[in-house]
Amino acid sequence: MLTLWPGTASSPAMSGADAVTTVPPASYAAAVCGAIATVHTNTLASQASLQQTAQAFQVQPSSATASQLRQALVDSLTRVRGYFGDVVTALKSAGVPAERNGARFAKALTKHLQAAIAAVDPLVQQAKKIDVGSATRFSTTFRRVTARLDAISTESKAQAREDPAFQHVSPTLHPIVVYLTTSATTCPAS
Repeated sequence: MLTLWPGTASSPAMSGADAVTTVPPASYAAAVCGAIATVHTNTLASQASLQQTAQAFQVQPSSATASQLRQALVDSLTRVRGYFGDVVTALKSAGVPAERNGARFAKALTKHLQAAIAAVDPLVQQAKKIDVGSATRFSTTFRRVTARLDAISTESKAQAREDPAFQHVSPTLHPIVVYLTTSATTCPAS
């Protein structure tokens, strides 16, 4: 059985400048999962654009198409970073789920996503430095960036699995945890 915050849902969890609105857990989950679904949709569009540029490179590999692919990767990473920034903004607007450890969960979720965003920043810089001078150097430096992106994703999931705030959550918040800790690209239906 869930223990709700003292007071009614939608009441401030704290007072003063740090006041946060508590909301029903289902409303919080809907807001967060809605923001995540938007990220997924936007990321798919960004990936499609990147894939189109990669196909052009494969058809006609050259320094020019390598430069275009490098820029497409930089643009894609920058956009995805922005999409996750939008999720953080949505989290702050969503309030705090009015349940036991709801504030802890919301704070950990925001912190986790901010850390993932911060991990992308050096990756954008690394992508900007992909060497297009030769096919071998291009391939090697491009693969390093994509390998690091995969590693960031794996590390992020592992960190979320280990975070006590994401363990033993209510069934309403569980889809968010599944998104954070697995290869799910959106919140699964609860």
